Amino acid sequence: MIRILLIPSKVNSTSKTGNGKPKTLAYDINLKNSFFLRKASKSSKVWIDLENPSEEDLYFLAQNCQFHPLAIEDCVNKNQRPKFEDYDDHAFIVMHNFKQIPETNYLINRETHAFFNDRFLVTVHEHKEKLIDDLWERCKTESILHSKGTDHLLYLLLDILVDSNFPVLDQFSEAITDLENQILTNSVERDFVSNILMLKRKLAKMRRVLSPQREVLNLITRRESGLLTEKIRFYFRDVYDHLSRLVETIDMDRDLIGNTMDAYFSLLSQKNNETIKRLTLVSLVFLPITFLTGFFGMNFTGLPFSSKPILFVTLISLISIPGLMVLWFMKSKLFKT
Repeated sequence: MIRILLIPSKVNSTSKTGNGKPKTLAYDINLKNSFFLRKASKSSKVWIDLENPSEEDLYFLAQNCQFHPLAIEDCVNKNQRPKFEDYDDHAFIVMHNFKQIPETNYLINRETHAFFNDRFLVTVHEHKEKLIDDLWERCKTESILHSKGTDHLLYLLLDILVDSNFPVLDQFSEAITDLENQILTNSVERDFVSNILMLKRKLAKMRRVLSPQREVLNLITRRESGLLTEKIRFYFRDVYDHLSRLVETIDMDRDLIGNTMDAYFSLLSQKNNETIKRLTLVSLVFLPITFLTGFFGMNFTGLPFSSKPILFVTLISLISIPGLMVLWFMKSKLFKT
């Protein structure tokens, strides 16, 4: 799907449906013309949004907008790293955001490509994005955007993409807290280790993507380019701060997961020690019993008191003494300490 939004710089205050209202145009690739460029005046801003475009769509737009061939190649070949390329008359950006599917807890990575200059913004994404749809509707209704440039529109896009990662990290923080509570209440579930390893893997995946993305924002704000006004750089620095907070939160959650794993292994070691202690006490009971029954059960003659009943009483007494001593030891303060 290809859709086009024209945002005039001036709004007709006397008519909500007049010439100043943004116009959404449907574009058919079969038309093979550049009507959206002819339609837009020099005082208008153009936002072209492409959802799951074909190579034909991309190359057609590249010819009309003079996109760099390497940038088009990155759009065709997906799974690109976050990047910022500043060409002569336009810039190209690759950004990522994450979303977790509630039904399966599967973490998916969404990739968005953007071309922009002082006249147009072109966004390319493979799947339908509610975030972009919401921004699209906002641009159609908010007149404040008419006095802004395409760099402000790019800022709004990057801001919503970056901020969409915070709810995902909030879910991870809640999951880590739940795992910690399981350890504190000694109610560790069977899938504890698999859950914590899955969280660790998801956080590593997010950091692997968001960390270079932070460098992209840093490059955008620091590079001297005519595509961004000095005033808008403050807004992009705010997005950079949000990305820095995301990376710091990820690092903190990874440390918490490491501490949780250490606490779990300590709890597991403590339980093993308790089990070994109980097994040791059981062996202390049966060790003398095994020795006495084995010794007096040997098949030889000349055993003292073998023909007298006192031997049986003595043997039973000797067998009972270790067990009684173990019971006394378990109830004593020495065992509890």
